[in-house]
Amino acid sequence: MLFLLLICSLFVVRPPLYILYRLQKKLNWMSLKSTPLICSGHSRPVPDFAYSPNPDDGYFIVSACLDGKPMLRNGETGDWIGTFEGHKGAVWSARLNQNSTLAVTGSADYTAKLWDAISGAELRSFSHKRIVKAVDIAKSSRQILTGGQDKLLRIWDIERGQCLSTLEGHQDTVRQVLWMKNNDHLILSGGADQVVRMWDARSGMQVSTAFAKASVASLELSRDSKYLTSAAGKEVTFWDAATLVPQKMFTMNVELNSASLHPTNTKFVAGGVDFYVHVYDFVTGEELEVHKGHHGPVHCVRFSPDGETFASGSEDGTVRIWQTSPKNYGLWTTTNAAGTSPSPNPTSPQNSLSPNLHLGSNTSAHLISSSPSSPRGAAQNSPRHGAQTHGNHHHHGHHAHHNGAMKK
Repeated sequence: MLFLLLICSLFVVRPPLYILYRLQKKLNWMSLKSTPLICSGHSRPVPDFAYSPNPDDGYFIVSACLDGKPMLRNGETGDWIGTFEGHKGAVWSARLNQNSTLAVTGSADYTAKLWDAISGAELRSFSHKRIVKAVDIAKSSRQILTGGQDKLLRIWDIERGQCLSTLEGHQDTVRQVLWMKNNDHLILSGGADQVVRMWDARSGMQVSTAFAKASVASLELSRDSKYLTSAAGKEVTFWDAATLVPQKMFTMNVELNSASLHPTNTKFVAGGVDFYVHVYDFVTGEELEVHKGHHGPVHCVRFSPDGETFASGSEDGTVRIWQTSPKNYGLWTTTNAAGTSPSPNPTSPQNSLSPNLHLGSNTSAHLISSSPSSPRGAAQNSPRHGAQTHGNHHHHGHHAHHNGAMKK
């Protein structure tokens, strides 16, 4: 009997090593999953950003900012590529075309601008009578779409720089516009009038309408174009993208600014005024995770094209990139065979560790880790940053951003 008590006490006081190992491994994975890449550089709130639609040649992030200086970044690492300079007011919306060679932005200076995303040069400026709050670019890259405080949607010809048609119907500010992914003849919009509208771009007529319970803060088409995701008030609604018939609706406990559906249609993320990024199950609406780190309301959330990460833009002026599930991906590394802690190694310029990065400097992403000894310096000599440090332009894939309109 005494022998049995002794054995039991050993297991109570000193759990088997494999239990400690499994517990440590789980804690490491949890720490890894909640560690975001912090993309600094903006000096004002980030109201909107977008991933490049086609990830075949790598993918990018273009971010709008109220400082009037939209930025282009590597979508996987968050590395800063360049800043588009030319707007004279806050930039509310930004999008990239299919192959990431063109960018379009909408601003409080009453213009939408088209940019060469390779050189950073301003190609076109489209004048409006009021603030431009939303922009998109057609899959063909021949037309852009704008909407704003004048309650109108406008379709513009890129080559000629002319307005082809004006779509009337919204009774308040147009907050969101987008082309259907596989049909440049259909357009979707959402407004402060609490209405989601589908339009025929050829006739300018409304095809169908759907009614939200609050101002439509965000719209996004799912990867397979099956669902249209909207955030309005405290509700996330998944509409049939072809008919605008609601398929699912979830009511949250916080006022939302944005929602995004995973490419596999299994989970979605949402962000709002509580500073947090929430992850939910698509089938049940059950909250799966809460990611903390922003120091202001979250204005925009988006899943990456491959679904491995999702990003959030905030009032605090940062874009943060989070892992969807912990694994070796990008700058994240999992535990090694010995079971040691994760050792993230971001590629960052020397000044990326500064808490107050200024526009015009080599701003980049850095990984905030619980371990102060995370190696960072080795990456400064990588090919990605060699041209940035030692030359006049920064190469990444087919992007070579020169000094000039895109300031570095």
